[in-house]
Amino acid sequence: MATNYNFLLKEDSLYLKGLAILLIAFHNFFVKVPPVTQHNEFFFHISFLLDAWNNLSLSESLNVLLSFIGYGGIYIFFFLSGYGLSKKMRADNNPFYALKRIWRLEKLLLVGIAVYLLLNPLKFNFIHIVNALSLTNNFFANNLQQMDGSWWFLFCLAQLYVIFYPLYYFIGKNKGNFLLIIYLYVMLAYVGSPLSILLEDDGFFYRIFIGHIPEFCLGIFIAVYEDKLLFLQNKKTYLVAFCGGAMLFILGQFSFWFWIFSGLAFVMCFIGTYKFISVCKFNKCICYLGKISPYIYITHCCLFLDLFTQVSKNSPAYEKIMWSLFWFSVVILLSGLLNMLFSLRLKKDQAKL
Repeated sequence: MATNYNFLLKEDSLYLKGLAILLIAFHNFFVKVPPVTQHNEFFFHISFLLDAWNNLSLSESLNVLLSFIGYGGIYIFFFLSGYGLSKKMRADNNPFYALKRIWRLEKLLLVGIAVYLLLNPLKFNFIHIVNALSLTNNFFANNLQQMDGSWWFLFCLAQLYVIFYPLYYFIGKNKGNFLLIIYLYVMLAYVGSPLSILLEDDGFFYRIFIGHIPEFCLGIFIAVYEDKLLFLQNKKTYLVAFCGGAMLFILGQFSFWFWIFSGLAFVMCFIGTYKFISVCKFNKCICYLGKISPYIYITHCCLFLDLFTQVSKNSPAYEKIMWSLFWFSVVILLSGLLNMLFSLRLKKDQAKL
């Protein structure tokens, strides 16, 4: 029997975005601070696990942990994007809504480019700006280094927006179609990832939209069927999701055959934990970070990241943490100001209508 059930409320999404952006930002900080730990984000290599193990110590545990798995926050954003778009589709039934979201990404990129050039005026290059605004830079490894390499996620997200409606329609036709999409992804992953290495661009497959279809489609699937899948209302489901996701993610650090499920595994583990512990008292600070997360993401790497990581690289572990918190405070300050600025502009535009 169908029920009127919402898997995630707006407050849940903001909270999850806040947690995810914390993981991403501090991952990008500590991945540049000794002991530098490699990670299996775009391609798999078991030596990265050995590297993390060798670097692990009590004092550097936060550094190593965030360096090694902090990038997983990206998977949460892919999942939430698929979920949020599908909820909007169910409410408005507008097949072009996802395409309109691309314009939001363009405006966000314009903000990021403005901040980047303000801090690096000598790096102004019209071609580089056009390349970034084309939302295709993630197809070309060299192009990503023209401005801010972390923006690959926004390009990838825009590409998923383009194919959202066909995916939404296909999954909505039959529950089993979600599994069919996962099966096709697996076939592509087992061929595409090795092919990327042969093409001397081993990160290609997971830098573009194809590598992140599973997390995106999981969000679509849950949004479409959330009121029909009664097991989603059972707490034990999330304990199983956490255990299964954690096991799959760990196995993925040992074997390429499991690693291709890393995105799904991280989402299962992260969302499963969140749902199992039933966070009802939303931390306002975390929710605020979720609210301004677009601006945090677009500015955090270009906003004095290199300066702070260089200053802290020879410091004791606790000083590295303090430097990271100081840097992140600067990022929050700017992101909050940008959010206020554009929120005020939006209210003025709405008042004119």
